Amino acid sequence: MDEKNILKIAYTLFVAVLIALFIGFGVNAFYPGPEMPEYPESSMGYAKEPSEEDQKKQAEYNTKYNEYNDELKVYNRTVSTITLASSVLLLVVSLVFEKRIKLIANGILLGGLFTLIYTLGLSFMVDNRMYSFIVVSISLAVVLVVGHLKFIRPENTSAKKKPKK
Repeated sequence: MDEKNILKIAYTLFVAVLIALFIGFGVNAFYPGPEMPEYPESSMGYAKEPSEEDQKKQAEYNTKYNEYNDELKVYNRTVSTITLASSVLLLVVSLVFEKRIKLIANGILLGGLFTLIYTLGLSFMVDNRMYSFIVVSISLAVVLVVGHLKFIRPENTSAKKKPKK
């Protein structure tokens, strides 16, 4: 492999990573997640039993943490939906521009796949098996379609163009 091909591969990977980071940080910048409650300071020290005040603070914290956890599940579901749509859009864009600017299109394709991996991780944090299954199903379908359009269809069209003897 020559130096130019190595640079092309490195460039493609760099574009892919930057695109995935762009999507992840962009979503977080414009749609920030819920704030985790701060754990209460204890006045307990080395006492064997927590004071009534410490028990009250702990109960308040537990309530706030449960609310935060519920908000986080909704947030993760929303963000995974946004990133799923973004990854599908990236994959479509990469296929549209494949013939014109192949190097960048490959970076966009990989960036879309990295974003799809991020989406899968978020969907698992939703704590809803049906939602996770739907996201995995959509991801599988998208990857199969993109694989077919990118790798199998070009072989079929080039085989049809060969003249018969």
